This record gives sequence, structure tokens and C-alpha cells, in this order.
Amino acid sequence: ALAYYYQALALHKQDLNDQAFAQIQLPLQQWQDKSSAEYAMTCNAMGNILEAQDKHNEAIEFYKKAYAILGQLPADSLLYKWQISTLANLSNAYMSKNSHLAIKPLQQALQIFQQHPQSTQTEYVALLNNMGQYYNQKAEYATAATYYQQAIEIKKEHALINNQSYAVSLLNVITALYN
Repeated sequence: ALAYYYQALALHKQDLNDQAFAQIQLPLQQWQDKSSAEYAMTCNAMGNILEAQDKHNEAIEFYKKAYAILGQLPADSLLYKWQISTLANLSNAYMSKNSHLAIKPLQQALQIFQQHPQSTQTEYVALLNNMGQYYNQKAEYATAATYYQQAIEIKKEHALINNQSYAVSLLNVITALYN
């Protein structure tokens, strides 16, 4: 099941989403423990693949399923990262539908970060960008720019300024401020 999972992820990364969809079906069927972290992450991957196919409602259901499973698992350092990642994915799926429901998963993810900041720093930057994207979509540009700027400050703090992600963050701030 794990091999099929990784093969589906590789196909998805190459934008071969029809093949990835067929491939991700196999581990979903093969995981014996439907309450495991592996099954939850497979549901999360299925959501990503469905979203790439513009099947946002179906993706939302898989993200919700993944998050529910993760909520039942015992705490460890990776659990919080997975929860934030799943909530961010759920929010993105809602945003793709231009839904006001996108803010709730983002707020939940922020709460998780506030409780576990040391183990979720990388996810926090992505979360700040997602918050910016949400407020940008709602035409609340000053609020969007604030979130984007926070993400930039963290990237600067951790010397992550010589990459494409940093440039995109700067562009996000510029666009929000321009709007």
C-alpha cells in the first residue's frame, strides 16, 4: 500500500492526475487499519488529486475524513504538521469554490500552531500565506498583506530568502498592497 501511495504522489507531482487517481485507489483499499496515520495521509493525497481534477466537493470530503482520523491519533511531533497540512488543503478546496467556509479550517490550523509552535514552524509559513490568499480573495487587501508580510518575516528570520517561494511571497505582498 505504501508503494502505491508514493507512486500516486509521484504521478500527481507530474500532473498525471488521472493515473494518480487510479493509483491512489489501491492503498485506500489495501490499508487494513482505516484509523491509521497512513490511511489519513492517503485520504489527504486523494483530496489533492481530486482537487487537481477540479472535483472540489469530493476533495473536501476526503480532507474532512483525513482530519477526523488524525484527530483520533495519539499525539506525536508529526501529528500536528499533518493536521495543519490537512486543514490548509481543506481551506484551499473551499477557496477554489470561493466559499466563505475556507476561514474555519485556517483558524483551526492557527490554533494548532499556537499550541505547538516548535513542531509546526514550516507549516505556519504556508498557513500565513493561505490566510493572505483567503483575505485577498475576499478583497480585504490590507489584511491579506499583513499575513503575507508575516510569512516573509519568518522566511527572513530563517534565511529562506534565496528561493522561488520567497519571491512569490514578495509578489503576494506587492499585489495585495497594489489592490
